[in-house]
Amino acid sequence: MYKIYGSKGSGSASRCYWTAAEAGIELENVPLDFQKGEHKAEAYLKLNPNGKVPTLVDGDVVIWESLAINNYIVEKNKPELFGENDPASHAHLSQWSYWALAHLQKALEPLYMQKWTGAMSPEGVAAAQADSGKWLSILEKHMAGRDFIVGKTFTIADINVGSIIFTGKDYLDMIAFQNISRWLGVLAERPAYKQVYG
Repeated sequence: MYKIYGSKGSGSASRCYWTAAEAGIELENVPLDFQKGEHKAEAYLKLNPNGKVPTLVDGDVVIWESLAINNYIVEKNKPELFGENDPASHAHLSQWSYWALAHLQKALEPLYMQKWTGAMSPEGVAAAQADSGKWLSILEKHMAGRDFIVGKTFTIADINVGSIIFTGKDYLDMIAFQNISRWLGVLAERPAYKQVYG
């Protein structure tokens, strides 16, 4: 069985659990006590020198970074989640996944990190919401007339992008993002999504 450091409640790890559920495999959670600094302990740093989660262990294979973990799970267990088998389609999967991590998650992070770092000032919240809205507007335009991020079927890109928005949408006014909200509604009905987030 695959082992993973990082709980379902962790933003980045949650997308790995979702991918695993879509691929029909189980992940055995290995708990880390962050209060005791176990993520910075020598034993864990040998697995992930960043001292962060998630980290996947599959026998002798150790992988960190959630997008890399997701690619590994899909390639090994359910490659149809890569969508159409052509270079352009695969590049677009990567494009949107990297975009979501580099821009959208970075913009949303100050909002949902408040529960650990303390409440932001009203000005800070407004600035973070505006920054998030800028990136969401790009996705909103892209999703016009689309059911999924890339191609005509559900792919790993929907997981990678969707998981970030699901984590942060409670801190946003989604009224202006009707295409995104429609798409999130479809994703939320998937059995694998309900298994992880339900």
